[in-house]
Amino acid sequence: GGFVEVNNVARNVFNLQTTIVGEAYVKEPGVLQVEFPGHIPAEYHILDTDYENYSAVYNCFETANDTHLEYGWLLSRTQHLDQTYVDLALDVFASNGIDITLFEPTYQGDDCPYL
Repeated sequence: GGFVEVNNVARNVFNLQTTIVGEAYVKEPGVLQVEFPGHIPAEYHILDTDYENYSAVYNCFETANDTHLEYGWLLSRTQHLDQTYVDLALDVFASNGIDITLFEPTYQGDDCPYL
């Protein structure tokens, strides 16, 4: 139907599991329009991917009060990503002028309750 279902599962600041299901549409090559119920639609820019192991994804926008927000994700099809792919993705972010010193890894241990 021209879209992909997006299922985000995470832990919030209170360590409670949150789940939200949305949709992503191809807006133009390398750019997805991602929409979650109750949230402003966002453009996700695919900076790099090998289509099998990882994708480096970036989003930035201005809020109504002129706050500039930037998000970057290193997405993987597996729980544990080989360091080679991590390094490739970090190089892509850096070469696009994104400050990778601000990135924080997400714990992906075997005891994650949402796996």
